[in-house]
Amino acid sequence: MVEEKQSQPLSKEQSMCSEITPIKTLESITYMFAGAGHSKESVSVKCDVETNTIYVKTKTPEGVSKEFSDRIEFNSEKVISVDKMYDVAKSDVSIVNGIITIVVPTQDKRIKTLEVK
Repeated sequence: MVEEKQSQPLSKEQSMCSEITPIKTLESITYMFAGAGHSKESVSVKCDVETNTIYVKTKTPEGVSKEFSDRIEFNSEKVISVDKMYDVAKSDVSIVNGIITIVVPTQDKRIKTLEVK
Protein backbone atom coordinates (compact mmCIF):
# COMPACT_ATOMS: atom_id res chain seq x y z
CA MET A 1 0.00 0.00 0.00
CA VAL A 2 1.39 3.38 -0.99
CA GLU A 3 0.18 6.68 0.41
CA GLU A 4 1.21 10.04 -0.94
CA LYS A 5 1.33 13.28 1.03
CA GLN A 6 2.08 16.62 -0.53
CA SER A 7 3.96 19.04 1.70
CA GLN A 8 2.61 22.04 -0.25
CA PRO A 9 -0.76 22.70 -1.94
CA LEU A 10 -1.63 20.66 -5.01
CA SER A 11 -2.20 23.82 -7.05
CA LYS A 12 1.16 23.50 -8.80
CA GLU A 13 1.06 22.52 -12.47
CA GLN A 14 2.83 19.24 -11.89
CA SER A 15 4.87 17.24 -9.36
CA MET A 16 8.46 16.13 -9.96
CA CYS A 17 7.79 12.71 -8.33
CA SER A 18 5.50 10.21 -10.01
CA GLU A 19 3.47 7.30 -8.69
CA ILE A 20 5.47 4.38 -7.30
CA THR A 21 5.65 1.21 -9.40
CA PRO A 22 6.39 -1.98 -7.36
CA ILE A 23 8.12 -4.94 -9.02
CA LYS A 24 7.98 -8.21 -7.03
CA THR A 25 10.28 -11.22 -7.32
CA LEU A 26 11.07 -14.04 -4.89
CA GLU A 27 14.33 -12.31 -3.91
CA SER A 28 13.08 -8.73 -3.49
CA ILE A 29 10.51 -6.07 -4.15
CA THR A 30 11.62 -3.00 -6.08
CA TYR A 31 9.89 0.37 -5.94
CA MET A 32 10.66 2.82 -8.74
CA PHE A 33 9.38 6.30 -9.38
CA ALA A 34 10.42 9.32 -11.37
CA GLY A 35 12.24 12.03 -9.46
CA ALA A 36 13.16 14.32 -12.34
CA GLY A 37 15.51 17.09 -11.27
CA HIS A 38 16.40 15.37 -8.00
CA SER A 39 19.78 14.10 -6.79
CA LYS A 40 20.79 12.19 -3.68
CA GLU A 41 21.10 15.54 -1.87
CA SER A 42 17.41 16.37 -2.37
CA VAL A 43 16.02 12.92 -1.51
CA SER A 44 15.89 11.36 1.96
CA VAL A 45 14.68 7.86 2.80
CA LYS A 46 13.96 6.39 6.23
CA CYS A 47 12.47 3.08 7.31
CA ASP A 48 10.55 1.84 10.34
CA VAL A 49 11.53 -1.78 10.95
CA GLU A 50 8.66 -2.40 13.38
CA THR A 51 5.95 -1.42 10.92
CA ASN A 52 7.96 -2.37 7.79
CA THR A 53 7.35 1.07 6.33
CA ILE A 54 9.57 3.22 4.09
CA TYR A 55 9.32 7.03 4.09
CA VAL A 56 10.60 8.96 1.06
CA LYS A 57 10.87 12.75 1.20
CA THR A 58 11.99 15.03 -1.63
CA LYS A 59 12.80 18.74 -1.44
CA THR A 60 13.57 21.42 -3.98
CA PRO A 61 17.14 20.85 -5.24
CA GLU A 62 19.77 23.57 -4.72
CA GLY A 63 20.12 25.95 -7.65
CA VAL A 64 16.54 25.67 -8.93
CA SER A 65 15.19 29.10 -9.85
CA LYS A 66 12.18 30.48 -8.00
CA GLU A 67 10.36 30.88 -11.31
CA PHE A 68 10.77 27.18 -12.04
CA SER A 69 9.97 26.02 -8.48
CA ASP A 70 6.82 28.20 -8.50
CA ARG A 71 5.51 26.14 -11.44
CA ILE A 72 6.81 22.67 -10.53
CA GLU A 73 6.29 20.89 -7.18
CA PHE A 74 9.57 19.34 -6.02
CA ASN A 75 8.58 18.77 -2.38
CA SER A 76 6.74 15.53 -1.70
CA GLU A 77 6.46 12.72 0.82
CA LYS A 78 5.66 9.12 0.04
CA VAL A 79 4.86 6.39 2.55
CA ILE A 80 5.36 2.80 1.40
CA SER A 81 3.91 -0.04 3.50
CA VAL A 82 5.99 -3.12 2.67
CA ASP A 83 4.82 -6.73 3.13
CA LYS A 84 6.41 -8.46 6.15
CA MET A 85 8.17 -10.98 3.89
CA TYR A 86 10.60 -8.19 2.95
CA ASP A 87 13.34 -6.68 5.17
CA VAL A 88 13.17 -2.87 4.98
CA ALA A 89 16.31 -2.51 7.14
CA LYS A 90 18.38 -4.01 4.31
CA SER A 91 16.92 -1.79 1.58
CA ASP A 92 19.16 -0.32 -1.11
CA VAL A 93 18.24 3.14 -2.39
CA SER A 94 19.63 4.83 -5.51
CA ILE A 95 18.82 7.66 -7.88
CA VAL A 96 20.05 7.43 -11.46
CA ASN A 97 18.96 9.69 -14.32
CA GLY A 98 16.00 10.97 -12.32
CA ILE A 99 14.68 7.52 -11.36
CA ILE A 100 14.52 6.80 -7.61
CA THR A 101 14.86 3.06 -6.96
CA ILE A 102 14.36 1.27 -3.64
CA VAL A 103 15.17 -2.46 -3.56
CA VAL A 104 13.93 -4.31 -0.47
CA PRO A 105 15.28 -7.87 -0.14
CA THR A 106 13.26 -10.83 1.07
CA GLN A 107 13.70 -11.70 4.77
CA ASP A 108 16.64 -14.08 5.40
CA LYS A 109 15.67 -17.75 5.16
CA ARG A 110 12.18 -16.82 3.93
CA ILE A 111 12.59 -18.49 0.53
CA LYS A 112 13.75 -22.09 0.29
CA THR A 113 14.72 -24.02 -2.78
CA LEU A 114 12.73 -27.21 -3.22
CA GLU A 115 14.21 -30.38 -4.61
CA VAL A 116 12.76 -31.51 -7.92
CA LYS A 117 12.29 -35.32 -8.03
